[in-house]
Amino acid sequence: MSDASTKKEEVLAFWDAASCGEVYAEGETSEEQFQAHSRARYNLEPYILDFARFEDGRDKDVLEIGVGMAVFVKVVEAKGSYAAGSAGSSGGLIQAASGS
Repeated sequence: MSDASTKKEEVLAFWDAASCGEVYAEGETSEEQFQAHSRARYNLEPYILDFARFEDGRDKDVLEIGVGMAVFVKVVEAKGSYAAGSAGSSGGLIQAASGS
């Protein structure tokens, strides 16, 4: 196996083990975990809300690359858009598909 293939497998294994920011997803239920993760994300990265301009996406189709815990997808949908996501690993996609 080449070094590139090995490195790709390592990266996929890393993101499959835990989605980006999953460490902040505390709580008993999926909803509590989602809310805790969202609060942490926007406290740590407050510029995302202005940069992403979620309200400009109303009635538009939005594709997120690298869904993580699907926080962005859920915010976009809450603002009235259709959102879909893609990821190189399965962790975030499983969470997004399950609605958690």
